[in-house]
Amino acid sequence: MKKFDYAIHAGQLLQCTESETRCLENVLVGIEGDKITFIGEQSSISWEAENTIDAREKIVLPGLINAHSHLPMNLLRGLSDDLPLERWLHECILPTEARLVNEEFCRLGTQLALMESLRLGSTCVYDMYYFNDVIADEVDRAGFRGIIGETYLSFPAPDTRDNPGNDRKIVARLAEKYSHHPRVRPMIAPHSPYACTDEKLKEAIEDAKNFNLPIGIHVCETKTEVKGSFDNFSKSPVQRLYDIGLMDLECIFAHGVHISEEEMDLVAQKDVSVIYNAESNMKLGSGIAPVRRFLDKGITVGLGTDGCASNNDLNMYKEMDVATKLQKVGLEDNVAMTAKDTFRLATHSGARALGMPQTGSLEVGKQADLVIFNPDQEWLRPYHDPFSAIVYSSTGTEVEYSFIDGQLLYEKGDYKKLDVEKLKAELKAYMKKSF
Repeated sequence: MKKFDYAIHAGQLLQCTESETRCLENVLVGIEGDKITFIGEQSSISWEAENTIDAREKIVLPGLINAHSHLPMNLLRGLSDDLPLERWLHECILPTEARLVNEEFCRLGTQLALMESLRLGSTCVYDMYYFNDVIADEVDRAGFRGIIGETYLSFPAPDTRDNPGNDRKIVARLAEKYSHHPRVRPMIAPHSPYACTDEKLKEAIEDAKNFNLPIGIHVCETKTEVKGSFDNFSKSPVQRLYDIGLMDLECIFAHGVHISEEEMDLVAQKDVSVIYNAESNMKLGSGIAPVRRFLDKGITVGLGTDGCASNNDLNMYKEMDVATKLQKVGLEDNVAMTAKDTFRLATHSGARALGMPQTGSLEVGKQADLVIFNPDQEWLRPYHDPFSAIVYSSTGTEVEYSFIDGQLLYEKGDYKKLDVEKLKAELKAYMKKSF
């Protein structure tokens, strides 16, 4: 007799394995503790469950992997939108961060971002920001899963301005507390090649080796960045990172919009992962990442929203839709990327890009990170293919349940570990005081 903590009767189950992306019909999903221990026909085993969920008219799918974001920037959502990029960044975002970003900002912004993520069916995130020990604690407290990267910069940042070297101290604390944590993985996150001297990049490499941590970095997001690298170093950003040895480590590149064919070969050779941020790249006018070429070269690609200052939401369902269509229009080829391709980037491939292969797919033995999606909506009827419906038609609001590590964290408007009313009150007071 199998004894499940949760038994879910799934009308459809979307499954990504190493070899295929497919839909299973009318299966039972059994969860014991933090893992999936059964997927199959209900009649094939004898079982009982402490909790049973009838999802026979619904879709069960992996929790989505938001593979690049800046969680506390939820507090900057919509701030000075539609300005030219240089003005937006240097006259608005950076001065506002310099004035406001502290531990309280990061705590409240992270809580808000996690509430949004759970509501919209994301269960794992890559975060790159400041005071990341505070962010990691909030991610852990909420029961969320994430890879949490402290930003390294060659100029004073909000968490180093009054405490030089604090970025490295934060990484040491993260490594000590979370290196063996089941859900939270520390990372070192030098902001970008243009924002870090060679000396700072070498610090990041040294710390990554000492603490056995991966590195995440923004790379080739804009043409201006690439030109500046040639002007200042006589080489591309990717070549510079390759030459300095950063790509010898476990490494994640965010954006990669303006990477040449030769640089893609270096990325593939070093097994560096790349995160595609379609909506942010569109909004900031950065361009279209050559994702089809990445995939053709065997590069692992994840999908991310970026932060809410440059995207305005953390909605991975919207991101999948735009990401797919942007590849089609950019290449003038309507099969350049399919709904199944993008669904895979947002789940299985994204998890592998972040070095978290225990999640991102619904298979026996994997962590029970999943969502239950209700397709009985006016904007989804009728649907002929679940992948198409989810990628092209859904809004994310169809999510009714979100599980992480076998824990039910969101159920039809009820957040199990987040005090929503308290957070709303704190946010209201904070915004009145600070903005």
